[in-house]
Amino acid sequence: AGQLAERILASGQYTPKMPIELRSCNTGAGQTPIAQELANVLEASVSAPTTFYYYNLDGSAGPKNIDWLGRPSTPGTMKHFEPRSQP
Repeated sequence: AGQLAERILASGQYTPKMPIELRSCNTGAGQTPIAQELANVLEASVSAPTTFYYYNLDGSAGPKNIDWLGRPSTPGTMKHFEPRSQP
């Protein structure tokens, strides 16, 4: 998350506390998702998918309920993360 935060800050397009939306597969999944780590580092809200994220031919995009082999799986969501203080 630290390297991603550095790239975001160096982009020149980010302002402090600006909400972030990650559109990368599974970045909101797991016990310690990278989305939470990024929220902590940037001290900003972050939204991220809990499953695979797909871009469709019609231009729509979002988390899908299929796995990487195209088999049905648990429907995904965009999960919201707020910064947490570090222990």
